[in-house]
Amino acid sequence: LRRASAACEEFARRATRALASAPARKTTFGSLAEAVDRAAKEAAGSTKKWLDVRWRASATDERDAQIATLCATLRASLVTHLGQLVPSSSSSSLVQQTSSPFFAEAMGPGLASLDVVAEVVSFKALDALAYRVEAELACATAPKFFDYDDESDQRTEAVVRGVSALEAGRVGYCAALPSWRGPFDSPASRAAVLVLAGRVARSFVGHVCLRRPLFDDDQRLALAADATALDDVLAAYEPDDHGEGTPKAKAGKKQPLVAPRRHLADEARAAAYLRASRAELGGLKRLAYASAGVESEADLPRTILDAGLDLVSLGVLRPSSVVHHVLAALGPSSLPLPFDVAERQRGGGNALDYVAWLNAGPEDDERSDVLDREADAWRDVQRCLDTYAERAANEGTANLGPVYDALNTKGPGLLRAYKSRF
Repeated sequence: LRRASAACEEFARRATRALASAPARKTTFGSLAEAVDRAAKEAAGSTKKWLDVRWRASATDERDAQIATLCATLRASLVTHLGQLVPSSSSSSLVQQTSSPFFAEAMGPGLASLDVVAEVVSFKALDALAYRVEAELACATAPKFFDYDDESDQRTEAVVRGVSALEAGRVGYCAALPSWRGPFDSPASRAAVLVLAGRVARSFVGHVCLRRPLFDDDQRLALAADATALDDVLAAYEPDDHGEGTPKAKAGKKQPLVAPRRHLADEARAAAYLRASRAELGGLKRLAYASAGVESEADLPRTILDAGLDLVSLGVLRPSSVVHHVLAALGPSSLPLPFDVAERQRGGGNALDYVAWLNAGPEDDERSDVLDREADAWRDVQRCLDTYAERAANEGTANLGPVYDALNTKGPGLLRAYKSRF
C-alpha cells in the first residue's frame, strides 16, 4: 500500500507539471463573453427565458479537466481495489476496510496528492468562470432586455446574461470536470462547483449594493425578479445530501476514506457557503424594501442601516453589503466609493475586481479571513467618509449630510453584530 501511495504521489507530480500554467483571471474564458454577445444579438426581440449561448472551453482547458478526471478515476480505483488488501474480518465491508487507520496511514498521502491535482484544476478554472459571470452581473443597472409576453417578468439584462453565461460554462466546461456524483468523481471538484454557484450569488448582491440607485417601486420589482430567477438556477447546484459532503452513514458504520491533506476543498463547507450565499439573495430583497414608505430623505440612511443591522444579526447579509448600499445609493456624487480608495491587491480601481476580492470563496473562508475582509471593507468606507469630509472642509462646507452621520454612528454596530455570530 505504501508503494502504491508513493506511485500516486509521483503520478500527481507529473500531472501537475503537465497542467497549463495558470492564466490571468481576466483573460481566461474570454470567448465566453463573446458567445454571450452573439447570443444576445440573435435573441433580440425574443421571449425566451434565457439566452441560447453556444460555447465550449478551449482545448487547453479541456485537457486540464481530463487530467483532473484521470486523477479522480485513479483515486477511486485504488480505494476500491487496494482496500480489499487490508486485513479485516470476513464480515467487514469495503467502506470499513478503507476507513481503517492502517489504510489511511498507508494510502493517505498518495490519495491526497491526487485530490490536490483535481483541486488545483477545478478552483483555477472555476474562479475564472465565476469572474466572467460576475462581469455580466456587474451591469446590474441595465434595463429589461426582452419585451416579455408576461408583463410581470421584470428581470434585467444583467441577470439574463449572467445566468446564461453560468449555464453555458456548466455545459461547456464544468461537465468535463469530475464534479458530479458518480463512481469516479472528485470531492475537490464537487466542492469547487458549489463555490462557483455561491460566488455568483454573492457577487450579484455585491454589485447591486455598490452600483444601483435607491430603489423605487419598479426597481424593487426588478430586483425581486432578478434575485428569484438567480436563486432558482442556483438551487440546482445544491447537493442531494443537503451539504453533508457524503451521504450520512448508518448507525455504527464508518464513512469512506477522505484524504487528510486536502488543503482547500471541503464539500460540506462549500455546500454551507452556497446555502448562505443564496440566503443573501433573500436578504437583499428585504433590504430593498427598507426604504419603502420613508418620506424624509434625511431619515433614509438610518432607516436602512437599522434594517440592515437586523439582517446582519440574522446572518442573511454581510455588513459590507448594507453600508455599500447606503454609500452608493444615498451618498452625494462627491463621496467616493470603496473601490476608489482600496489598494490594488484588494480589488481597488474598479467595482468588478473589488467585489471579486470581497466575495472570495471558502477556500479562504477561515474565520479570521472572513472577519478580516469585512473589517477591511469597513475601513474602506471610513476612508471614503474621511476623503469626503476633507473635501468638504476645503470647500468650507460644515454640514456633511445624513449619510456621513449615519454611517459613522451606526456602521461600527453592523460589524460588531457580524463578529458576534462567529
